[in-house]
Amino acid sequence: MKVLKEKETEYLVAEAAKARKNGASLTAVFKKTGERFSLATGSVRNYYYSLVKAAQTDEKLRAKYPSLTALKARKKHEFSKAEEQELMKKVREGVKNGKSVRRVIYELSCGDEKLALRLQNKYRNLTTSKKHVKKELSPYERLCEAIDMLIERIKEKYRSISLAENEVLRAEVKKLKSERKESKAVEYFKKPNAKRRKDNC
Repeated sequence: MKVLKEKETEYLVAEAAKARKNGASLTAVFKKTGERFSLATGSVRNYYYSLVKAAQTDEKLRAKYPSLTALKARKKHEFSKAEEQELMKKVREGVKNGKSVRRVIYELSCGDEKLALRLQNKYRNLTTSKKHVKKELSPYERLCEAIDMLIERIKEKYRSISLAENEVLRAEVKKLKSERKESKAVEYFKKPNAKRRKDNC
């Protein structure tokens, strides 16, 4: 798990405390912190909940970050055996019908991002921690699973690109478009062929 630096942790705890006071979403806090320090949103979220949990028994940690005492970790929902089996069944059926794992999970969550994340994490946990589950998967299903996991890793990597970097890229693109628009070559090639030949004489 990614461990944040002291400055990053102070910022995260302070923003989480503000969000709790204003009734705002922690998801926005994780995203904002990630963008500010070029960190993946998922890494920030995982670190936050581990920090809050540790503060329940660590007096030094509470003394260092007083705001942690007012923060609470979300109540963990444990999947039942039946729910695990149903999730695996639905995903396999979807994959057999040509859908990606991500698509099936999105449909199961009805567009709820938090639920989709829980289902995705549970599915990933089931397929990596239980050997007998992998044995039940067909070569095609294992390939689809590997592709989906690769896509998620790529998405997670690019989520960590800061807004500042995005702004730099936008500015460069805008500059290039402006230079292309002002280029005399563009105007030249817009001229009719006859006029162009005359200019060359």
